[in-house]
Amino acid sequence: MTQSQGRAAPLRILVADDSRVNRHHATGLLTPRGHDVVAVETGQQAVAAARNGRFDVILMDVEMPDMDGLQAAVEIRQAEQGTSRRVPIVAVTSRDMASDLEACRAAGMDALLVKPLEVSALLPLIDQLVGASAAVSSPVAPVEPAFDSEEFLARLGGDEALAVEMIEIFAAESAGMLSTLRAAVDANDANAVQRAAHNLKGSVSVFGGRPATRAALSLEGMGRDGSLASGRAAMATLEGEVHRLNRALQSYLKDRAS
Repeated sequence: MTQSQGRAAPLRILVADDSRVNRHHATGLLTPRGHDVVAVETGQQAVAAARNGRFDVILMDVEMPDMDGLQAAVEIRQAEQGTSRRVPIVAVTSRDMASDLEACRAAGMDALLVKPLEVSALLPLIDQLVGASAAVSSPVAPVEPAFDSEEFLARLGGDEALAVEMIEIFAAESAGMLSTLRAAVDANDANAVQRAAHNLKGSVSVFGGRPATRAALSLEGMGRDGSLASGRAAMATLEGEVHRLNRALQSYLKDRAS
């Protein structure tokens, strides 16, 4: 749906990019269409702007100094928790790689565009993400379930006693697995990151925990590629998803016991 068909007011868009040329480029594509653009040049500035202002969409450069776009997205998502807001975040990168897309999704971003931006791709994507009611409200995107209980039980042949045992084992061991992986990320040890993320991915996937599985897969790919620049942002996302999975599993046990 186009702006003239569905929007009563222009959008307010945050553009974060350390390149002045790229900021000017994005602004030049958006302002002639009536949008109000705020441009910043660092990840920290993007986080501050998102916390202090109300935006309809954010265009976030993935690679920026002091705080990259992935970490900035993680902090924005964390600040949104407990509120009715979830601003769409579009990753903007000069690399068109599957690993970038996985990392961006793990950080809470909604889509990815490759530089240089093209108006034919940018404007339809904004329409898609924001929707016709953007000028009125920004609906919260549905949260994907932390785990699939039906898939989990089916994998175990319906053995509920085994399900309880596996949940208890995971609850006891998941903190240690996260600690091992976090230490590998902090040490910038790509091989150790790949091994630890692969191990954790195998554990969470047993439960049909798709969000946690994707987050672990993202870190595993970073380790395999030897590129850990966004490792801490991806680690923060993974920790959040594993904690969410554990809460869902404990809730599942309580429901079964009642």
